[in-house]
Parts: sequence; structure tokens; C-alpha cells
Amino acid sequence: MTRDLDQNMSAAIWVQHMAETLRELARENRDKRWGRALATDDVRMMRLQGRFIGGET
Repeated sequence: MTRDLDQNMSAAIWVQHMAETLRELARENRDKRWGRALATDDVRMMRLQGRFIGGET
């Protein structure tokens, strides 16, 4: 069980880091089409992060 928890936490930390990176890039490039697309990806990453941290399946 501890190993499963460690793996889930590692995934959650990775997702959180990627969401923060996408958020920063989206902010810096919000006037470009691909910057707006990154904002959409950021929302998806935040939902994924909620699944790891909130326990949603």
C-alpha cells in the first residue's frame, strides 16, 4: 500500500509541476493562438491533478 501511495504522490507532483508550467506559458503567450490552447491544456491538467489529490476516479 505504501508503494502505491508513493507512486500516486509522484504522479500528483508531476501533474502539478506540468500544470504550473503550462499556466506560466499560457500567461506569457495569451495573445497567440497556441498560448490560448495552452490555457485549455492547463485546465485539463488541473482536472487530472484533482483526480490524484482529491481521489476522484
